[in-house]
Amino acid sequence: MASSEVNDKIAEINDTKLKINELVNYFNKFYQLISLNNNFSLEKFKKIKLNYQLKSNQLKVLLEKETELVNALLPVLDNYKTNYLEPDHPVAFKLPKNDQSVEDQWILAKIIHLINNDSSTYKVQDVEPSEDGGPGQIWETHIDSIIALPKHSESQHKANTLVLGLYPDTTSFYRATVIQPPSGNDNRAAYLLRFEDDDAPFQTVSSEHVISLPNGIH
Repeated sequence: MASSEVNDKIAEINDTKLKINELVNYFNKFYQLISLNNNFSLEKFKKIKLNYQLKSNQLKVLLEKETELVNALLPVLDNYKTNYLEPDHPVAFKLPKNDQSVEDQWILAKIIHLINNDSSTYKVQDVEPSEDGGPGQIWETHIDSIIALPKHSESQHKANTLVLGLYPDTTSFYRATVIQPPSGNDNRAAYLLRFEDDDAPFQTVSSEHVISLPNGIH
């Protein structure tokens, strides 16, 4: 959800508030006029009354519109807050496919920053340094290619569940099956995973590096 959507809704709310304030100023002047002069002809009084009723109806409509706009903005803000990832937040990042890649490849990366204050587009950086020892490669990517890693150890995947896990001593995520989730008394807060095409019966992986299998991967 782009911040432009938020800005558009806020602009519409502000425009409605401006119109409401104009009507409030009208009523203030109206009350001053009535209090200072009550010697109106019947014809003029009817016109004043009719105009007052019209303005009252306009104010009622605008107040209802303002309430509707604010209520519509709240879920948009919630969505923006939910999607927003802070700089340096660790993520699993799906590499762009090339002619040689067949399956999706996920690596450990970190958020650099939003692009144009858009909560659906980010710059991310490979945590693994480049071959010359410099900082890791940087990509611009959509939120659909990012999975935020939990900041704290969590146990949410049951035994025999298919997951993506960070293979030990690498920065790559692979499909694996949960052999044993962390127990309540396990201070390691780690999973025992069996990775596909791995000769080892299991690997120990921190729960911060175990995520649900993305949609479309079976």
